[in-house]
Amino acid sequence: MTIGVSHDLETGDVVLVDAAAKTIDDFSPSKARKLASKLRAAAASGTSVLVIATANNGRQIKLGGTAEHAIGMADDLERNAELAMAIRRQKSAT
Repeated sequence: MTIGVSHDLETGDVVLVDAAAKTIDDFSPSKARKLASKLRAAAASGTSVLVIATANNGRQIKLGGTAEHAIGMADDLERNAELAMAIRRQKSAT
């Protein structure tokens, strides 16, 4: 599974890009933070991780891998949630 994390400059959403499925799914910054929390909690077991995430459009995505990979993805989600919130604040100020 190859999933990248980024943010959408237009909407202020966090996006997960699944290269294998050729899909892009949007998450509000708050949903992205909750997902990061779930990944960290699952990674606390120190074993393999599998988390089901629900995108803004209701589509479900499976995220998983090693505990180390899950923590890295959680960090990426948090960073992009911060960037997405900054985009939303800027858009609402203009």
